[in-house]
Amino acid sequence: MLSNIVMKNLLFAAWKNSSRPKIGQFELFNHSIPAYACSVLIRDYFEELNTEEREFCKTVIFDYASNSLKDNYNYQISDGSEPSINMLPELAKHFPTDKKEVKFLLFLLLFYPRREISTFATSSILHNLWKIDFDDANAILLGYLLLKPKYDKLRDEIKEENYKKNIFEYSVAQTFNRFIEKHETEIEMVVSNKVSYSDIEGLERYDWKILTRAFELVPIKTKNGDHKKFLNIAFPVFAKKLFKKNDQRNDFNIKHRILNKLAYFILYSTQSEINTYLKPFVNNFTNSREMADFFQEFISVEDRSNQYDEFWIVWDAFYDNIVEICNKDRHYHFTKEILHNYLLAWPYWKEDAKEWHTLKEREKLFYSKVVKDIGHHPSVLYSISKILNYIGSNFINDGIVWISEILQKNNQLISEELEADTIYYIENVMRRYVLINRNEIKKSIQIKNRVINILNFLVEKGSITGYLLREDIL
Repeated sequence: MLSNIVMKNLLFAAWKNSSRPKIGQFELFNHSIPAYACSVLIRDYFEELNTEEREFCKTVIFDYASNSLKDNYNYQISDGSEPSINMLPELAKHFPTDKKEVKFLLFLLLFYPRREISTFATSSILHNLWKIDFDDANAILLGYLLLKPKYDKLRDEIKEENYKKNIFEYSVAQTFNRFIEKHETEIEMVVSNKVSYSDIEGLERYDWKILTRAFELVPIKTKNGDHKKFLNIAFPVFAKKLFKKNDQRNDFNIKHRILNKLAYFILYSTQSEINTYLKPFVNNFTNSREMADFFQEFISVEDRSNQYDEFWIVWDAFYDNIVEICNKDRHYHFTKEILHNYLLAWPYWKEDAKEWHTLKEREKLFYSKVVKDIGHHPSVLYSISKILNYIGSNFINDGIVWISEILQKNNQLISEELEADTIYYIENVMRRYVLINRNEIKKSIQIKNRVINILNFLVEKGSITGYLLREDIL
């Protein structure tokens, strides 16, 4: 009963706001109501709608989704384009006689120059169309790779023609009309699912922006052979562009999009495939901010995904690179940022985060190895002392061993300038450790020596906390 009431209210809201005259400023508040209402109706109440109501909702959604193809369209947040574009795969499913027309519109929207619209189309295909009809989604992916370079070339030709005529405004409609007219045969192949991977040539020479959008269309956990062929070409291109130093042409938004999709894609890949996918990125590793961003994105995605084994396969793949930059580029500016993220001393943990689902007992071996191989780098001391205050707080007993070993084997750290907050983090660790383990410290000479070693270091660095703790246990 409740669902029928909700359905009728939504239908009434859609009808009222799509048919009423536009009255002054209220249009700004109400103009997108039909798109949202009809999208919900098609998604959640399709079986309860009669034929007339279904046709009405289909028309509303299609009209809002195609608005962006008009020259006078200016995207506004919540203007109804997002829910309408997102619902196009549902229209293709529920209205088979209109399927080609819907696919055609969704395909064109991928080419739209405004990032928001093409992003909505990408999301609609990725999250909806693959589930509804794999072949339809795959045809659009292959069609995009086939025709996007041709569309870009044609767009540039039209701009040049218009410029010679002293026409300086870009016409979306003009470009799409010429594109449809010139490539009608290929477009028909796409909407009819007759395009194949073999139709695409020279992918390795494609602009990386095209490859990025195509990669975003590839479903996570794909087992399709053509998709894997594409990734084997795209990933080396991404690796070279992402980590290229001082490349001002790299667009920040594009890099973030690649890294975000890459992190999800790899963390949800099979364990046997991960190292294959990572190889280009391992081989193109650079001491750069982009590399620090690479690790940061993986941590961020893993924090939401909890792909424990897969995450540590990724981390192990880069271990030799990390050791190398600590030995070769010890004082290079970005080594510090890379180490912070790689050792999970991520700057974005919540203040009350005292553990992490991907940091388990097994990772004590990881940190023991880090201490042994690169403990000489000041950022290692900083990172380990920081995680012992946050997500690695349960490692405190082992942490005392790690810190003591670092200080014992690397005397230069006493005179070397440390990272800000290093002493603060060590003080917090020692204060907590002494408070909890006072009796054990007094009973065990080995533990006491380790604690004294750390406290002596703090005293040398002018720490009053270190001095008071040392006096307390002596």
